[in-house]
Amino acid sequence: MKHLTIIFLAALGILFLANWGTPESNSDESRKNSLNFYGNLETWQGQTYEVENISLDHRIKKIEVYEKPINTQNTSSPTTPQQETTLGVNPITNFAKVYIDLTEIKSLEITDPEKMWTYHKKRGQRELTFLEIIITNNDSQETKNTYLIESRKKLYCDRRIGTSLEEREVPLIAIKKLSVEGYRHREPRNGRRSYMRGDISPIEAPAALPVA
Repeated sequence: MKHLTIIFLAALGILFLANWGTPESNSDESRKNSLNFYGNLETWQGQTYEVENISLDHRIKKIEVYEKPINTQNTSSPTTPQQETTLGVNPITNFAKVYIDLTEIKSLEITDPEKMWTYHKKRGQRELTFLEIIITNNDSQETKNTYLIESRKKLYCDRRIGTSLEEREVPLIAIKKLSVEGYRHREPRNGRRSYMRGDISPIEAPAALPVA
């Protein structure tokens, strides 16, 4: 009887560990969006490669940027080559916000990674840093606008190497230019396409799914 109890507890433990590990193994997959944006990435380290599953902080729409101010105070850092622009107010709470969608842009560029915009309210509080980002829209005029974006944000993507994909996490300061060539519906692991309401710009929404 004691022998059977030990076998039962061991089997129960194995089953628990197997079920507990499943969500973790799929966590990276589940964070990817239903739309696979693809294009080309050029970094300030001199690398250029094809990328897929592009997102900014795991977002493909309503990515928050801020209007660039005109009247500012420039300072130079004595320890680094960075050119700092001091902000008198916090852009997150005091500047006009602009929300961009990857469906609407042709490219984004960080033209000068050494040019930082900083806001520091009081000693002991965390300093907020921002980068200038140039957004080129994919409209017929290819309109360009310059905004501020929090430097802590990251680009998440997969680098295409032959037929394989290699996951990448790229800080904004490393990006020279990201070109968005287009998007497709990402195939989940079960092989069935996923259509989710609100993922797609109304002007580029796919045709209605056929009725089964």
